[in-house]
Amino acid sequence: LGMKLRKFLRLCSIDLPKLTRPAPPVFGKQSGHPNPPRLGLGFLIGELNMAHVFMLAALSLIFATPAWADRIDGDWCAKDGHQLSIMGSAIITPGGANIRGDYGRHDFAYVAPAGDKDSGTQIFLRLQGETAMNFYRLKDGQLGEPELWRRCDVKS
Repeated sequence: LGMKLRKFLRLCSIDLPKLTRPAPPVFGKQSGHPNPPRLGLGFLIGELNMAHVFMLAALSLIFATPAWADRIDGDWCAKDGHQLSIMGSAIITPGGANIRGDYGRHDFAYVAPAGDKDSGTQIFLRLQGETAMNFYRLKDGQLGEPELWRRCDVKS
């Protein structure tokens, strides 16, 4: 260090040895220590075995799947055999028409097109959980009784 810097550091009461980097510790056979400490990320990686790697890979796959439980998107089936499919604001109605509706993450609304069983009726769909949704028909400004629909591709 320069003379001016040394003088300044002494005036500030800063100990010069604290500013210099200590020599790295010697471990292993050279240190004479039977179990030298392991520090940093190398310690964690060194302790991983195949069970840990497998568990991390499995968790990655689980969390990489789409979260259908939080979205109304997907294929839905009624007890009477009717089906519908929602993909964002697009829907394939139970009558097979491909139309657009009002999409919300947990709900969907549309007017049943000509050719559908409920032609001209406002339909409101509301997600009820991971595998269930309620299908409502709007009658006289009031929601009718809900019909329970389930995801078509659920495997138990």
